[in-house]
Amino acid sequence: MKLFTDQLAVMQDITTRIDGLCDLLNDLMLFARPRPLQVTTFHLRALIDDGVAFLKRDESLRTIEVTIDGRITAHLVFFDRHGWYCEHGRTCPAVGHAKKYNGQIARVS
Repeated sequence: MKLFTDQLAVMQDITTRIDGLCDLLNDLMLFARPRPLQVTTFHLRALIDDGVAFLKRDESLRTIEVTIDGRITAHLVFFDRHGWYCEHGRTCPAVGHAKKYNGQIARVS
């Protein structure tokens, strides 16, 4: 009878651990689920400054030289059922750039 109770205890432990793993996987799936896109505006310069600060913190990346041109003007370019447009107007060079590069971010001179 002792063998049976030992086996039962091991099986209960295994079942408990499997249930814990199942709960963990459910939590991970909930965390990783697709979410609706939330469009927002943000200061791109702050994001760039954070990237530069990251480079300066890492000893192996400190030698990378970063030059930021402070004269860059931000353009909010949009695309909807009416087509491409910018807050500066449909003839803004940023609109042409967005059309040419399919909305990819790059510098427009």
